Amino acid sequence: MLRKFRQKQKGFTLVELMIVVAILGVLSAIAIPEFNKYRVRGFMATTRSDTKNAHTAVQAWLAENLGGTPPAETCIGPGPMVNYPPARVSLNVTIVVDTNGDVTGSHASLTGTYMINADGSVTDTLSQ
Repeated sequence: MLRKFRQKQKGFTLVELMIVVAILGVLSAIAIPEFNKYRVRGFMATTRSDTKNAHTAVQAWLAENLGGTPPAETCIGPGPMVNYPPARVSLNVTIVVDTNGDVTGSHASLTGTYMINADGSVTDTLSQ
């Protein structure tokens, strides 16, 4: 009679459910930190890309206005820069252009900056 009862039994035992929960916990403990690393790398790539684009736009402005001083500008994304319209700034990225032609980028979720001087030299202190 015990066999007949088990054949009709449906569902999972408590031990089976606890094993599944434990496996999900281990997988999430591995996946969440990796996901955060990918996000940080994406934020860094976005900041560097936006800064390089702004530097290119400043260089184009200087080529069109020989002997001129590039206008200073601070742009907090998202959106285009006012004085350098080809350069667009992404969400949570701040681009600062000074009158020397130096371009500095930062991200709201990161510490440090990514700076390209007017001569093209780069200083990267971005970190999580």
